[in-house]
Amino acid sequence: MKSLRSRLLSTLGLLMFSTSLLGCAAKQLPPPVAMVQPSQAIRSVGEAARRTEIQRQIAAVCPTPTQWTAAQKLLVAGFIEKNAGEAGNDLLAREWSRLDAGAKLCRGPS
Repeated sequence: MKSLRSRLLSTLGLLMFSTSLLGCAAKQLPPPVAMVQPSQAIRSVGEAARRTEIQRQIAAVCPTPTQWTAAQKLLVAGFIEKNAGEAGNDLLAREWSRLDAGAKLCRGPS
């Protein structure tokens, strides 16, 4: 009767031999499918969709530009005229204008 060690060595030898024979098989496996480069038209559609998605995600975190009604505009204009000589009035108006323009730029064309 063969010892356990001898059986293990025989099994290991057979496994190694059979594995090495697989490399000599006459029928070769086909190579993996190569990635086909998309055509220029498909690529440009993909890039446009990507840009649109990026712009949508950026616009979601941008501040909302001011959308005043006509009555609100008249109310603000009256306040500015009433307080025209006050210190800081011009600073507030310029800061509001800058932030509103930045919000419009951040959101992109509507």
